[in-house]
Amino acid sequence: MCALCTSRAAAFRGAGCPLFAHPAPPLFAERDARYLGMVPRATPKERAFAFPSRRRYIFAKQTLSPINRSLRPPMIKLIALYRTPSDTAEFDKHYFDVHIPLIRKFPGLRKIEVTRVTGAPIGEAKFHLMAEMYFDSKDAMDAALGSPEGKAVTRDIMSFAADVITVFHGEPE
Repeated sequence: MCALCTSRAAAFRGAGCPLFAHPAPPLFAERDARYLGMVPRATPKERAFAFPSRRRYIFAKQTLSPINRSLRPPMIKLIALYRTPSDTAEFDKHYFDVHIPLIRKFPGLRKIEVTRVTGAPIGEAKFHLMAEMYFDSKDAMDAALGSPEGKAVTRDIMSFAADVITVFHGEPE
C-alpha cells in the first residue's frame, strides 16, 4: 500500500489508492465488494487532494465557472478611450495632474483603472490611453455624472480632449 492511501482522497472515497488502483485497506473491503474487487478510478477532485499542485488548478477552474460569475455583485463601468493627441506630454501632464484628481471625487466611484496603450498587434496603435471607472449600478453612474463633480469633469474634458475622446459604458462579464 502506498503513502497516498492514507490521504484525504482515499478516506473520502472509501476506496483503495486513487492513483495506483490497488485494493483498499481491510477497513473498506466490505464497501468495495460491490465493485467486484475493482477499485474505480479517482475523480479529478480526489486526485487534487492527492497532489496539492493540481488542487490550485481544480479550484481555480471552479471559481471561474458561470455559476460563480453570476454570484458577483452587478457592476457597470464607464470607459473613456483617448486617441493619440498631437502633444502627448502636455496631454499626460493635464490628464494626470488635473483630470484624474477630479474623477476621483465622483460620488459612488468604486475603482478607476488607467491603461496606457503601448502598441497594437498589427500596425500602429490609434489610441493613447484607456480609462475605466467602475460603479455599482447604472443609477450610481448616472448620479455621479449628474453631480457637480461630474459636471466639473465634463467641463474639464471638453477643455483639453474633446476631439480625442470616445466614451461608452458596459457591464463586465
